[in-house]
Amino acid sequence: MEASDQVAQSVALIEVGLAADPPWLSRRRRHAALAVNVDGDLACTVFMHRYNSGALEQRIHVLTRRDGTWVSVGGHRSNVDDDRLSDRPSAATLGGLICVVATGAVQTNADRAFPWPARYIHYALLRAAREINTVTVAHRRIPVPRHGHVVAVWNTRHAPRVVAHGDHHSTKIAVPSRPERPPHRTQRWRCPDQPRWWW
Repeated sequence: MEASDQVAQSVALIEVGLAADPPWLSRRRRHAALAVNVDGDLACTVFMHRYNSGALEQRIHVLTRRDGTWVSVGGHRSNVDDDRLSDRPSAATLGGLICVVATGAVQTNADRAFPWPARYIHYALLRAAREINTVTVAHRRIPVPRHGHVVAVWNTRHAPRVVAHGDHHSTKIAVPSRPERPPHRTQRWRCPDQPRWWW
């Protein structure tokens, strides 16, 4: 897929949201949007892709709006074992009402002149249990899709406040402000019930 096509898909997801909810990927359906979050002129989109061989890939795109146009500033691809589209588990199975799945960051001024500091856009992939209906990231309230995957995006020094809301439950989760690995990599966080995924 061309880079321009990926940007176009991200822009459509930003403007329309998660319009489709396929239960899985197949030979007929090879691509699906997983999550999106917009914070002013920042956005992060997450897609799943299935290759002809059956291999699965998760694609994270980080975008910024410049002069009214969304442009890509980077992202991350990783091979995964499943398409992430299965129904979200209960809190007991997940190990909590919500958990951090992975974090990462993209540098936005790699061509900066010394001594100007580096600037980053950070993101965190989250998964909510079936008891959770919405997740608040800073001031943005995000409906939780069937599969439970949500993404947060920010460019401040500290990660935003994240609160998961359910009919009878509400809990705050601590999101790491920065990935421990280099900014162009994605740090993998494992929910208690999930197998180890290598990124």
